[in-house]
Amino acid sequence: SPVQKALHLPVRRHITMHSSVLQPHTGFTRISSRDRRLVGRIRTERSHKQQRVVKCSGNPPEKCALDNCSTRRSRRAALTSVAVGGALLSLPLDAANAFGPPLSERIAARNLKNNVFNVPPKEMRYPAWMAGTWDVRSEFNGFSFPSRVPKGNIIKNPNVPGFQKLSLIYLPDVGKSPSQYQKRFLSVDGAAVEDRAFNIMSVVGGYLGDGLIDQVEYNRNEPNRCTVAFKKLATMNAERIELFTNSRETDTRKSDSAFYAAECLRQVTLGYSKEFSVARMLVCDYQNAWTFIPVPGDPDTINGELLTAGYLQSSEPDYFDALTEPVVLFSHTLVMKRSVTA
Repeated sequence: SPVQKALHLPVRRHITMHSSVLQPHTGFTRISSRDRRLVGRIRTERSHKQQRVVKCSGNPPEKCALDNCSTRRSRRAALTSVAVGGALLSLPLDAANAFGPPLSERIAARNLKNNVFNVPPKEMRYPAWMAGTWDVRSEFNGFSFPSRVPKGNIIKNPNVPGFQKLSLIYLPDVGKSPSQYQKRFLSVDGAAVEDRAFNIMSVVGGYLGDGLIDQVEYNRNEPNRCTVAFKKLATMNAERIELFTNSRETDTRKSDSAFYAAECLRQVTLGYSKEFSVARMLVCDYQNAWTFIPVPGDPDTINGELLTAGYLQSSEPDYFDALTEPVVLFSHTLVMKRSVTA
């Protein structure tokens, strides 16, 4: 399968991050131009005998059913389960790691454990110099398997975050590179906050094409939940996505004003099913860890990195070999330019 071919690529060399401040890290597989096309399809697809493929002219070519989702429940039961799970998995901002290394050191060490048993976090605050609309160019650097779970078990598991399209809303098609989209931060009380609805619409459009999303429901007064509704039959991978934030954390490096932000998310993807009144559901827990480094003398450019850690669900056979450790890490470098058209 494409995912098996992609994940058995030989190690080329260590990653050199875009910014000189970001040091190389061992354990990642470097993607060549030839292999990038394979990794660009890093999702599990069923054979034509196992799935129903919908073909609609003018739509993106990702028309594949949600793969091998083991959990099928009614929509009411699914949302009830999600609400309970979100409450259980949802310490204040930065409190979860108050007694551990700072976020900047953990990102550098690729040590991103899942935060559990948290109280609902507050809205993330970014530095004021990030306010505005930015044109983002994202390049896929590679992946690694940092846990004790055997590699063969991971690559055969279609429920690992990132192995299916739209299983990571901020990385809708892992491996597609480069990708271009916009990010917007609003100026609020001397700081900046994310315009989540705009950013999700933009990143999905940048990776998969415009016109897939019908609407994004997000209220800053309730910053820990977001609903993404897709247009009917726009993609078979998702009809609706419920996004729950379980923890947030920030850090600042004084030497160069680099800003670090991490967010642990639970994403519930509801897809189409052949069974009447039954939702096909995929639950993914993952963490996005961003590094934003302002370029000295150039207030309109930010260099950075997005590190995404994917975790197993407690129902998975290999869960107790991983627990809160990520089973997969994806690395992307970011170059952000202030938009002149905003």
